[in-house]
Amino acid sequence: MVKLNVKHLSTALIVFYVLSIIPMIILGFYNFPSADDFSMALETHRHFRETGSVLSSLGYGLYMGYWYYMNWTGYFFSAALTALCPGVFSEGLYPLTTIIMLGSLTLGVFFFFDAVVVKKLGISKYYARIISVLALLPMIQSMPREGARNEAFYWYSGSINYCFMFGLGLFWLGLMIRLSEKKSTALIAATSVLGFLLGGANYMTALSLAVMSAAFVIFDIYGRKKTLIFIPALCNIIGLIISMTAPGNSVRGEALNYMNPVVAVFRSIYHVFDMCINEWLTWEVPVMLALVAIICFKAGRSLSIRLRHPVLFSTFCFLMVAVNIVPPLYAMGNFEAGRMVAIIWMQFVLMLVLLVMYDSMWLSQLLNDKNVTESGELLGSAAGSGFLSMLGLLAAGLLLSLYVDPGYITSASAISDLAAGNAGIYAKENRDRLQILKDDSVSDAELKEYSVKPSLLYFSDVTEDTEDWVNKAVADYYEKSSVRLVK
Repeated sequence: MVKLNVKHLSTALIVFYVLSIIPMIILGFYNFPSADDFSMALETHRHFRETGSVLSSLGYGLYMGYWYYMNWTGYFFSAALTALCPGVFSEGLYPLTTIIMLGSLTLGVFFFFDAVVVKKLGISKYYARIISVLALLPMIQSMPREGARNEAFYWYSGSINYCFMFGLGLFWLGLMIRLSEKKSTALIAATSVLGFLLGGANYMTALSLAVMSAAFVIFDIYGRKKTLIFIPALCNIIGLIISMTAPGNSVRGEALNYMNPVVAVFRSIYHVFDMCINEWLTWEVPVMLALVAIICFKAGRSLSIRLRHPVLFSTFCFLMVAVNIVPPLYAMGNFEAGRMVAIIWMQFVLMLVLLVMYDSMWLSQLLNDKNVTESGELLGSAAGSGFLSMLGLLAAGLLLSLYVDPGYITSASAISDLAAGNAGIYAKENRDRLQILKDDSVSDAELKEYSVKPSLLYFSDVTEDTEDWVNKAVADYYEKSSVRLVK
């Protein structure tokens, strides 16, 4: 039997995780703004061009959050950050997009699981780190294609509204869990402000967090240990209510196709089976969940609290995936946009990890309670061998999958575009376009069509129609009379 050293394992997995996202970060340096990056950030860009002040422009971006709230969309926090696209200050800063999104997601997941595993369950921080990596890897690397990977990590306007908010939401939940364990005036203030702001995030994340806030309030009312956690929870719910009642929603709502809310709820539950499980789930995710199960079974005997409701908790996790799907189904009748697919996938993986974690620890406690000492010790001592066997299966399967399909995982797709030179060509063609767009002597800009469209970098482009909204947005952004595509 191989002894499982969780400290060494956590270090090895963190190093592997960091190495796995490096190709994605490198690819980000070939990135360039597109579509809403020009339209949503237009006024902030104009302000910066006129004043030259970064600080003043940051304040103006926050004002634009209010403007969008009154005139276009309710999610004031997301809108303000969308207006602060790094490209506002320089196109050369746009590669920060990937770093910001991966940073938010990584920080959120690690902070959340540290709160759950260490602060709440009283288990070693090394278990928290292992579980965090085993959640992040499928979230990022096994994410569905068809635009989800691009809109989650490379297109600023989509990713700041969805992926960034998902990561920040997990960070807030980590703060809430800490607050439930320790009263602190500063922590109450911080979680209240951040909770209110997250009520103004995209409606998928905002609704999910509001459900969690309601759960926190209920536990605070009926729990034995009284805290002040209801204050930030109510701030979060109030933020969502303010977002939902925004004057701008009535403007944008005219173009939406609303679904009956009851139908939207039931269809959301159906889509957890139909899309998340049947269509998106790939073989490596259950293998990584098996790794989580092994680790959590080993940790189960050292829990500081008793786990009693595996069926109830599993049902809750399943329904939380459905909660995330309700808003786009209700408003539009679909969730086809890649950015929506991305956070549905990430929340699905998160809930799977929590479900497996809870059930494995519950089983470990159950065996221990029933004095199944021999079986429990056998399973515990076999954890190391089982973990290594699963790692071997994962490595062999991924090598075969990548041999057949180089874009099977996200980082491999990034490496493929870098190695083939497509990323370099795409970046050069954008630099050529930028020379035309920044040439004051050119009034009607004609841009050559891209010769390559890397799957992770390319989101959309201008068209041959000068009246197309993207064309007009680019023209306004660079102060041109018109912009059109030349094939």
